[in-house]
Amino acid sequence: MPLESTVETQVRLLPCPEPVRRARLDDLADAGLGFLGRGTATEPAAAIVARLDRAGAQLFEVRHGPRRGLFGVHPAGTNPYQAVIDVVLPGSSCVDAIRTVLAFCHSHLALRSVLRFGQVGDGREADFDAAGLRRLGSLRGALYYDGGYHDQPVWLGEAR
Repeated sequence: MPLESTVETQVRLLPCPEPVRRARLDDLADAGLGFLGRGTATEPAAAIVARLDRAGAQLFEVRHGPRRGLFGVHPAGTNPYQAVIDVVLPGSSCVDAIRTVLAFCHSHLALRSVLRFGQVGDGREADFDAAGLRRLGSLRGALYYDGGYHDQPVWLGEAR
């Protein structure tokens, strides 16, 4: 069942069958964006989908006007009211999409909070800040990218 935001932007979250998952992951690879901790430029879409399925992730297509992206959510350890999320909408800001995702997490998934782990150089930090997530800090040297280890930023958000 699609969830449409009540904001004029008409962000929609739709079920994401296998062919759409792969197409959206290929789009992210073309844009140089990672997703839920996976490197779309270095891992084949089929391998990413298989990994996310094993982790219990749910994937949704994000539509915002003509733009298409992905929203992914998977359980965060042993807390049933918290999950790890990622929202990617190549092309420009995804603040409205993130806000729609937070509402969806609260209303449809019964989550109270979400975590988001950043990627090296993905440029979405300001969007998560603007959508109301709070940066908790960084995991030192947690990401290996481009021949070296980098810090990984972590955000916490309230599902509302």
